[in-house]
Amino acid sequence: MEKQKIPVVIIHSQSLSGYLMMCKFILIDKRQDLKNKDNNVFVFKDSPEIRNAMKNYSEHKEVIRKIINNWFKFNIQIIRIRSDINYEN
Repeated sequence: MEKQKIPVVIIHSQSLSGYLMMCKFILIDKRQDLKNKDNNVFVFKDSPEIRNAMKNYSEHKEVIRKIINNWFKFNIQIIRIRSDINYEN
């Protein structure tokens, strides 16, 4: 019996692959990048829906990065404030 080949899309960006997984797309495989051994590539089943999610990510990634960066800055400030508090009575 012949194996059916399914169309796949190869993602080189870890952040994009994480976004796709958060959008409920299933990661088929993760492999070492043949061109750059320090990186991985992420394999997903290709579909119009995943292509649309990739387009949405690329259109909004700067906004997403700003939100994440602001969240980290806010949490670092809270950590600093908490480290200055003397909890001993």
